[in-house]
Amino acid sequence: MVPPRSGSSSAFSPGGGQGSAAARNEPALRKEEATPREEAPPREKKRKHRAEPPAHEQAAKEEPPPARQVAKSPAPPVIEHRKPSAQPAEGQDFTVRVKIRSESPVAVAILQVKQAGSANVTNAPLTRTQGDSYEGKIPGTMAKGNIEYFVAAKNAAGAMTRQGDGDAKTPYVITFRAAPGAAAPAASAEKPAGPYGFTHNTPFRVLPHRPIVVRVQIVPSSDDGQMPDRVTVLWRGNDAQDQITEMVRDENGGYGGYKAELPPQDEGAVFYQVVACDADTTHCGVDTGSKRKWHAAAVAAQPGGPTPLPLEAVSLKAPPALPE
Repeated sequence: MVPPRSGSSSAFSPGGGQGSAAARNEPALRKEEATPREEAPPREKKRKHRAEPPAHEQAAKEEPPPARQVAKSPAPPVIEHRKPSAQPAEGQDFTVRVKIRSESPVAVAILQVKQAGSANVTNAPLTRTQGDSYEGKIPGTMAKGNIEYFVAAKNAAGAMTRQGDGDAKTPYVITFRAAPGAAAPAASAEKPAGPYGFTHNTPFRVLPHRPIVVRVQIVPSSDDGQMPDRVTVLWRGNDAQDQITEMVRDENGGYGGYKAELPPQDEGAVFYQVVACDADTTHCGVDTGSKRKWHAAAVAAQPGGPTPLPLEAVSLKAPPALPE
């Protein structure tokens, strides 16, 4: 019997063969069985978030609805006019000058003229001459006795104004001077100072940096009087210096019509008076009635400002024959 080799192991010995392999794997299997399984964390349920509206839409929902806009009614035209202070001669075309200011363009402007006590009204058109200035004529066929008239204007927006002497119900009245030997009119106008009668629509306001147009009608104050040989405007502007500007015949001004253009002025005031004289300057008249009185007009771009106080002084360029 051959003895086993040193160092070899029997297949059934505890330390070798199959028994040894099983013994080696057993602890590993037990270790695997002893280790607990790691479970996956629970899945969180996704919440469905509602989409927020854009910021401008949310603000629009929170803001109150805008207030209802009320349409602004168009402003009516503003009419400025002064009736003549002297009696013009009858039988001659007489020019009426007015100023019409409107936010919307003036579409229609007329004079509504009639004989005093009559119901027949004649509409005479007013024609724009420059800026806000308009002119219309009372025909010579109507120029006798007492004439009543209103000034009416309508702008492109449909707003209308009817202007009379202080309100829309009282007409302006002109009394025409009768020819020699004719019956005197029932009413009398203001007596002119000096040998001439003046009719002048004094402006309340003139625009800065634009020429200032002065228009006037001059007639003899007596039936046998003569027309003046020289007509001038004495005036003071921004520099407060005495100035003189010659007037020329105004072909559109009717009988005795004159006009002059004063230089543009800055904002402030302009003072002036119209003087008429014969050739020798021995007989002179002034439209204010006195050489110490002046017309005053504001030089302003916007209406509504204060009217300058009239000036009381004697111009250094005034002829000596002017009435006090």
